[in-house]
Amino acid sequence: MFWWYLGYTIGLWYFGCHACALALIHRLTLPISLLTVNHQSLWHKRLGHPSLQVLKMMGLPLESSICSTSEISKAHQQPFNQKFDAPIKPLDCIHLDLVGSVVPALVSGFNYILTIADQSTSFKIVKFLKKKSDAFSQFSIVKIFTENQQDRKIKRIVSDRGGKFLNKHFNDLAE
Repeated sequence: MFWWYLGYTIGLWYFGCHACALALIHRLTLPISLLTVNHQSLWHKRLGHPSLQVLKMMGLPLESSICSTSEISKAHQQPFNQKFDAPIKPLDCIHLDLVGSVVPALVSGFNYILTIADQSTSFKIVKFLKKKSDAFSQFSIVKIFTENQQDRKIKRIVSDRGGKFLNKHFNDLAE
């Protein structure tokens, strides 16, 4: 076990100050600056996709585009620009999301997951789908069932503005 200023290592793991960790990793992998681009991108992935500044501090000259995972994870687009009032009663606000295509497929060949959540009660319904086009039929079944159970209509439907819920069928059902 090596003890460093503000941190320590156990095996290959470092606990403590980030600047000390960079110095430690740099000392342990000194010939890393001589590696090829393929090995540099491998180290980028092994170190948990650090920023270009961190890699330059370690002596890794890299291109501006390292990997698609890093580019996607650093995107900061907010899906909603409005503030939601807290719903008071059930079915005041329902949130929808369609997850998939799930690889490998789930049990019985299901590739998509439809999640429906009531914001006021936090009640959630999960439906497993074989095709993305099944989302409308499953949601309409859940809508009719929940509206009959609660004796209320759904007031607001919120989604992540994905194309799967922006079509004529969902608009007609919502009205």
